[in-house]
Amino acid sequence: LQNRVPSLRRDQIPTFPHPAVADASSDLDEADTFQRRAADLLTDLEHFRAFLFGSGAAAAARHPLDRLVADFFERAVKALDLCNAVRDGLDLVRQWRNHLAIAARVLASDAPLGEAQRHLQKLDAGAYVRAASAPRGASGGSFVVCAAMTSLGRRVGSYICSELCGTFMNQRRYYSSRVDWKQLRPMILKRIKSRSKEYPIKRMIPVAEEVFRAREILNEGVSTLLKFVPVHSCKFCPEVHVGAMAHEMKTCHGFKRMVKNQPHKWGPGNLNDILVPVWAYHLKNMFQDEIKHDQRFDFTRVPAVLELCHQAGADIPDEVLYKSEQLSTAVEGNQQPAHFLPEELRYVGQRTVDAWETLRLGVTKLLLVYPSKVCEHCSEVHIGPSGHKARMCGVFKFEGWKGMHKWKKAEVDDLVPPKIVWHQRPHDPPVLVDSGKDYYGHAPAVMELCMQVGARVPPKYHCMMKAHGLAPPVQ
Repeated sequence: LQNRVPSLRRDQIPTFPHPAVADASSDLDEADTFQRRAADLLTDLEHFRAFLFGSGAAAAARHPLDRLVADFFERAVKALDLCNAVRDGLDLVRQWRNHLAIAARVLASDAPLGEAQRHLQKLDAGAYVRAASAPRGASGGSFVVCAAMTSLGRRVGSYICSELCGTFMNQRRYYSSRVDWKQLRPMILKRIKSRSKEYPIKRMIPVAEEVFRAREILNEGVSTLLKFVPVHSCKFCPEVHVGAMAHEMKTCHGFKRMVKNQPHKWGPGNLNDILVPVWAYHLKNMFQDEIKHDQRFDFTRVPAVLELCHQAGADIPDEVLYKSEQLSTAVEGNQQPAHFLPEELRYVGQRTVDAWETLRLGVTKLLLVYPSKVCEHCSEVHIGPSGHKARMCGVFKFEGWKGMHKWKKAEVDDLVPPKIVWHQRPHDPPVLVDSGKDYYGHAPAVMELCMQVGARVPPKYHCMMKAHGLAPPVQ
């Protein structure tokens, strides 16, 4: 076998000649020698590896030794692949040698030809059966052995070539795709019913409680800052401006959402203009049945973040869960604010910024574990593995699906939307106008509100704010 191992050049496909009958036994006797040499090859590779990663590491990293080492390892891998293929081929040779011995004993016996043919058919040796129809005797037996060894050589050669050349030659399926769905269906339904036992996940309960606390701090901080920082809200569109003087850019599209070239009509803003409320159905069980259209008034609507925390195992009081709507609309900015020092306002603003970042980070973590859905056509959010069936989509009611939502996976911006507003930099004019729209920056409304009292925002918002951008040209 050592004389028949092909070269290991990269551009050469190994070929194996058909084994001759005369030296078939000698080739099989040299299998042990081949295995010993393969073991010696592995030992040498281990010694060489220890040398490379030991005292010879510095020398192996220099040119041109680095390329030679890489080429050597590539050739070693090909040699090991060849050894594995030859080993499997030798096992196949031994198996067919036993079959040949059985076939030779059957043909040499005095049994009738029909019985010998039946024995050979059990061995799946069609060539031997065809050769058995020849006249008996020494020459007939040698002819049978020659034909069998020739067929054996073809099979062994094709097997080794298929092992070395990959699966491009034989791309067949050797498995069955038959599935008994009558037995599999009850198992699937049982798995779906029992998956509720795995929730809530204990390791995510502290994250949900942290998100709930951050939301409370955020609402409290924004409500306090609204008493000292003026916020303007347009009466005909969702545009919001944070600052003493509202901008004069004509970007209002009206309540009919037509051309966006009208001036805004400003009014006082409230908490909902800074923290956009997102509502979802409150479910008693995370894996309960889908909400039908006729059941849309049987379930309470709660804030989506609180519903996510509730399903994650957070302990939320009922007065907070069911009265969040009153909390969101209670602050109008008409009350007399308490007296705060500038340092105290700065502390409240910085605490609000930290609560905003903690809230968004915690919701991102919870969405990786607990499934949530959002409609592609509207802002409807559903906390659960599948969306509800209530036909409330107000965008394409005239279409064929009649208000049915088209659900997709929800992101953190769907549950905690960042209300983007214009950011007024120190070198911008006191009133923002249309001519400088390409120069002004943007910022989330919470960040802009906190910056008005001196809080420091994270650096990731500096690019959006264009903190170091050019000022608009003076006209």
